[in-house]
Amino acid sequence: MLPSGPRDNWIAVVESTAIYNEAESATESRIGRIHDQLDWQRDVAPELPMHCFE
Repeated sequence: MLPSGPRDNWIAVVESTAIYNEAESATESRIGRIHDQLDWQRDVAPELPMHCFE
């Protein structure tokens, strides 16, 4: 459904922003977990080949 007026436009912007923020938060969380894993690999298990963690 396309926005039909100023109120509908505002609601669409708010909903789009909420969806974007949720996706951005999930992405940042995933990146944080990847960084944690890479730190662990570097610090704790540097002698193991990278394919062991895939």
